[in-house]
Amino acid sequence: MTLAYELQAAVQAALAGEAALSGWAVTDGDPAGETAPFISIGPDMIVAAGAVDVELKRCRFAVTLWSAGEAAALLKPAMAAAERAVLVVPAALASGRVARMSFLRSYTRRDARAGLVRGEVEFEAMLQG
Repeated sequence: MTLAYELQAAVQAALAGEAALSGWAVTDGDPAGETAPFISIGPDMIVAAGAVDVELKRCRFAVTLWSAGEAAALLKPAMAAAERAVLVVPAALASGRVARMSFLRSYTRRDARAGLVRGEVEFEAMLQG
């Protein structure tokens, strides 16, 4: 789990450092109390993926962007910026490395009751170490 935690910290730092996302708060998990726009990281799922002589873990996770209103089109540039930021997360982690980072899919949803639009971007990282 140490590698997954280190990856999450690296993703959070990459998102916070992305100029196109300035003004977006980046939270870990449940964004209770945050005011839109904001980004939440998670949930994630980690499974063993290595062989006897190679320790690999497959980590699938989501980065979710929340924006006020109903226009998903306004969210798309921020989703693209988040994707760029995550795909260039540094490979070196304290306990291992990111062997591969891949984009899986993205989609948007409207929550009319809350007055928010959610854009979710899903990734898969292969962690070695």
